[in-house]
Amino acid sequence: LEVGIQVYKKDHPEIANLYNNLADSCDSLAEANQAIEYLEEGLKIAKKALGDAHPKVAQILGNLGMAYRSLGNFSKAIETLELALAIYKKAQVDDSVGVATISNSLGLVYQSC
Repeated sequence: LEVGIQVYKKDHPEIANLYNNLADSCDSLAEANQAIEYLEEGLKIAKKALGDAHPKVAQILGNLGMAYRSLGNFSKAIETLELALAIYKKAQVDDSVGVATISNSLGLVYQSC
């Protein structure tokens, strides 16, 4: 992350991607609270750099929703995943993989409730 910030500006989309990857590592280590912090930072950068309706924003929201699921915060997980799904469905590019991934994640959350 530190090297990435030196190479790119702090608000560059690649830095958002690095935060997303760090969060993924935390999620794998059962550190959902740390993952949420990284995802929220990445989300802020991605929204600023790419706009609220960009598929990268939806991807980060999807990961954030699953981190909330890991914490047992199912209502926040559903709210976040539904926002990600809406972004993917409105995207100007065909992102059926994104729609399928988020739909599957919503199913997992509902199954956990």
